[in-house]
Amino acid sequence: MTDHSPQPVDHAVREQALDPSRSYIVEAPAGSGKTELLTRRYLRLLACVRAPEEILAITFTRKAAAEMRTRVLKALSLANGPLPEDPMHQAIWPLACAVRDVDAKQGWHLLSHPARLRIMTIDALNSSLAKQLPILSGAGASLSIARDTRSLYAEVVLRLVEHLGHRDTAAETLGRLLRHLDNQYTVLEALLSKELARREYWLDLGLMRFDMPALRQRLESALANAIADELDALRQLVPSDAQQEIVSLVSHAAVVLNSLGVESPIVACDRLTELPGASSDALPLWQGIADLLLTKQGEWRKQVNKNSGFPPNDNLAKQRMMELLQSLSAVPELAEALDLSRQLPKAKYTNAQWQTLSDLLDVLKLSIAELEVVMRERGEADYVANAIAARRALGTVLEPTDLAMRVDYRLQHLLVDEFQDTSRGQVELLALLTAGWSDGDGRTLFCVGDPMQSIYRFRHADVGLFLNLKRLGLNQLRLTPLRLTVNFRAERPVLDWVNKTFSTTLPKHDDPERGAVAFTASEAHARAADEGGVFVHAIIGDKAHARETEAKQIGVLVSQLRSQKPDARIAILVLNRLHLQWIIRELHGCGIVFRAVDIDPLAHRPAIQDLIALTRAVVHLADRTAWLAVLRAPWCGLSLRDLHVLGTSESGAYDEGENSDNDDVKETLWERCNDLVRVQRLSNEGRQCIARVIPSLRTAVLNRARIGLRDCVERAWHALGGPATLTDAMSLQDCAAYFERLEEIERNGDLEDVARLEEQLRDLYATGNSGSNSVELMTIHRAKGLEFDIVILPALDSGARGEESPLVRAQELPRVGDASALLLAPIAARGDDKDSIYAWLE
Repeated sequence: MTDHSPQPVDHAVREQALDPSRSYIVEAPAGSGKTELLTRRYLRLLACVRAPEEILAITFTRKAAAEMRTRVLKALSLANGPLPEDPMHQAIWPLACAVRDVDAKQGWHLLSHPARLRIMTIDALNSSLAKQLPILSGAGASLSIARDTRSLYAEVVLRLVEHLGHRDTAAETLGRLLRHLDNQYTVLEALLSKELARREYWLDLGLMRFDMPALRQRLESALANAIADELDALRQLVPSDAQQEIVSLVSHAAVVLNSLGVESPIVACDRLTELPGASSDALPLWQGIADLLLTKQGEWRKQVNKNSGFPPNDNLAKQRMMELLQSLSAVPELAEALDLSRQLPKAKYTNAQWQTLSDLLDVLKLSIAELEVVMRERGEADYVANAIAARRALGTVLEPTDLAMRVDYRLQHLLVDEFQDTSRGQVELLALLTAGWSDGDGRTLFCVGDPMQSIYRFRHADVGLFLNLKRLGLNQLRLTPLRLTVNFRAERPVLDWVNKTFSTTLPKHDDPERGAVAFTASEAHARAADEGGVFVHAIIGDKAHARETEAKQIGVLVSQLRSQKPDARIAILVLNRLHLQWIIRELHGCGIVFRAVDIDPLAHRPAIQDLIALTRAVVHLADRTAWLAVLRAPWCGLSLRDLHVLGTSESGAYDEGENSDNDDVKETLWERCNDLVRVQRLSNEGRQCIARVIPSLRTAVLNRARIGLRDCVERAWHALGGPATLTDAMSLQDCAAYFERLEEIERNGDLEDVARLEEQLRDLYATGNSGSNSVELMTIHRAKGLEFDIVILPALDSGARGEESPLVRAQELPRVGDASALLLAPIAARGDDKDSIYAWLE
C-alpha cells in the first residue's frame, strides 16, 4: 500500500541533499527530521563507496550516535522485506534496497558486522586518532579518560600553591594572583579549573607563544578597532538634519556646566564644533552626547534642567532641546546605541589591569604544563587532552602526517551532526580531515545543524563558526547551503505562535561576529492538526507565594488534562531544578504519578547517604562522623544512648576521639567497637547489634586493599543486610549506580580525597518514580530532542542563572580579509567593581 499524502514543501531540498557528489551545509530547525535526513544521506553514500569505512559520521553524544546507527540497521532490515506501509519507511526503503544489493555483491554483511558502520562521537574519534600515533600526538602510552576531571584540576592547583614557598618569579606571580582573589584558595581552584577545562581554546589562540609587550599592543589595537566599529555604527544612526543641532546644544550645555562647576560627561563637549568621529579617541564626546540626550535608564529625556546644562532662565535653549528630543524619539535604535556607548571602555589597559592579565596568563601557562605532568603520573586524561592529541597526530594542513594521509586515502565522505555546537578546535579537526579535498573530486562534507538552538557554550561552541562555514567553506571546499523549513513535530497553532513571536525577538540578519542568528520561520506539514496552541496562565498576586500558587495551578491543570486526554504524554520542563520543589509536592498531594528525570540528586537519598558513610568509614577509620552514621544506619540501628556510651571517655565526658587533647581518650570509634570492656557497657540490644555487624565491617576493613573499594563496600553492605533496608526496586537501582561510580573514582582500593566523595556524585540522580503514563519532570536542557503531546513551562519569570565570572573574558571578532581580532579582560579584584573592559565583554 502506497501513501498518497502530499510531499512536504521542502521535498526538493531534501532530495537535493542526497546528491553523493556534492557537499552541503544544512540548516535544520527543531522537528524538521534532521536525523532522518542524515540516515538517508548515509544510506545513499553506502551504495556508492567501495567499503563502508570510507564514510564517517560524527555526532556529539553517544545517544545520537546510537540512534543513527539503529536507524541505519533498521532500514537495512526493512530492505529484506516488502515495501512498508509506513510513509516514512517507504521513503527510505529504496535507498536501503540499493545498499542491500551492494552489500551482497561486496560481501560486507553489515547486519552481521555493524561495527563496520563508522558512526561515532567526536570524542571517540579523537581518542582513536590519538592512539594510532601515540608518540607524535604526545599521548604516549594510552591514557584512560578520567571520570572525575575535577580531581585532576584540583591536584594541579594544589601543586601550584605548594610552590608558593619557593622564591622565584612563578611564586611571585601566583602570590599576586591569590592576593587579587583575596587569598581565597577555593575561588582560585574553582576558577582555574574552569580555565584548564577550556585550555584547548587558549592554546588555539596562541597566547602561550606571545611576548607580553607585543600581545598588549595587539589587544589594545583590537580594542580600539572594536570601539571604533561601535561608534561608527552609532554615527550612522544620527539623522543628518539633527547633527548640527546636537553639536550646538551639547556644546552649549557643556559651557554652562563648566561655569557652574558641575562634574558631568557632558563637559567633554565644550569645544565641539561638529559631530564626533568614529575613532576610540572620540568616545568621551559620544558619552557626553549620550548623557545629554538620555536618562540613566537609557531612555530619551522628557525634560532638562540645570543639572544637564539648561538653567531656569535659558528658555530658548530648553525649547530647542525639547524639539530635538521629540524628533530623535522616532529613532529608537539611536537611543540603544547611545546607551551602549556609555558602557564602552577606554581603549587602553591601565598598568594594574595589564599586570593582572599578565599574571593570569602566566599562571595559566604553568597550570597547563603541570596538568600534563599530573595526567602522566595518574595515567588519566580528560577529553580535551584527547582532542589536542588527535590534531597533533594529524599534523597541519600544509604538513600532514602519515596518519593524516592514510586517513585521507580511506575517508571519502564526512557527515557532521549538530554542527551549530562545534568549537574552534573541532572545526580545525575537520579541516585536517578534509585537507586537500576540493569541489568535484568525489569527496564530500555534509554538515547539519540548527544555529537557532546552539546551546553548548560550555564546550566552547561558537555558532559564528556555522555561519562562517556557510559563507566561506572549509579549506578549498565550498558547501552549498540548504534550509529545511517543514516541522513534522508541532501542530499548526504552535508553529504560528513560534513564527510570530521569535521573528520579532531574534535578529533580522546573521552576524558571525556577535554570534547572532537570524530567525527562520518553519512550516507545518500537510498532516499537522489545527488543534492545540500556546496558552499563558498568568500568576497575579503576592510574589513571595508565586511558586506555591503556580504549583497548585499546575496540579489542577494536569488533573484536567489527564481526564480530557488520558493517553497524552505530558512534560513539565524547568530552567532550574529548584523550580520543581513546590510542583513535586503538589503532584504528590494530587496523587498524580510522575517521573523526575535527573532531578533528585542521588547523594540526597537516605540509602545513598548510608552507603557514603559506610565508604568513608572503611576508607578512614578515624572518620568519627561516618562511623556514628554507620552504627546508626538501619542495618545496625544502635540507640542514641548506646552511641553516647561509645562516644564518651572513661570519665563519662563526651570526647572528640582523635581530636581530643587528652592522650588517654585518643581512640577511634572503630577501636571502641572492638573493645570488649567498652562494648559490655552497652544495652543488651546494643551488644547484639555490635556482635552482628563488627565481623562484616572487620572483613571490609582488612580486605579493602586486596579486592578493591567497590567490591569491599558492596560485599559489606550485603553482609550487613543493606538490601533488606530498601523500600522499593528503584532504591536498589540507585545503590547500583552508586557502586558503579565508586568503581570509577577509586584508585587502588582508596579514594584520593574522601572529603570530595559527595561532590563526585554530583551528576548522579535518583531513578525516580515510573509509570506507563507518568508525567515527565526534567530540565529544558535535558529535554532537548524529545517529543511530548503537552508541555508545561513554569517559573518563566525567574530567568536563568548567569554563569560564574571566569578569570579571563575573551572575545574574537572576525574581520574580512584579516585575522580575527582578539579582546581579553581580567577579572576584577575580589570585592571591587568589575573591570570596565571585562564588564563590556560580558
